[in-house]
Amino acid sequence: MAAHPEIKIVATEDAKWDTAASERIAGQLFARFAAQGGLDAVYGMADNMAHGVILAAKAAGVPLGTGKGELVVVSSNCMKFGVDHIRNGEQYSTATQMPVRTGKAAVATVVDFLNGKPVEKHNYLKMAAITKANLAEYADACTY
Repeated sequence: MAAHPEIKIVATEDAKWDTAASERIAGQLFARFAAQGGLDAVYGMADNMAHGVILAAKAAGVPLGTGKGELVVVSSNCMKFGVDHIRNGEQYSTATQMPVRTGKAAVATVVDFLNGKPVEKHNYLKMAAITKANLAEYADACTY
């Protein structure tokens, strides 16, 4: 954000991870900012939340995509919603936060600990943005 001072966060809303609440809130935001030219981008904390945003955008006639005048939707959690929307060009990206991958890493850390091996206090998994360009690599793991 510091490198791009022209980007402004105009709203932060809590939909409590609920798709329907995300859709309702997004619809309200689209109406609120329509007179100011609309929104350029929305980040949903999870793909099901981005799904609600996309449904609201379609209902409000807000074009989705990465072109001028289109709403860019990004998210995380790597769910089937996100995979489908990325394939359709309605969502730009999601992220590699996959339950199976996280679970395997957690189990491996516990096994190492129980076997007396040193483990890091914080164990971060490498994250990758999933876009149309690399969707084929992650789609199966994200479709749970």
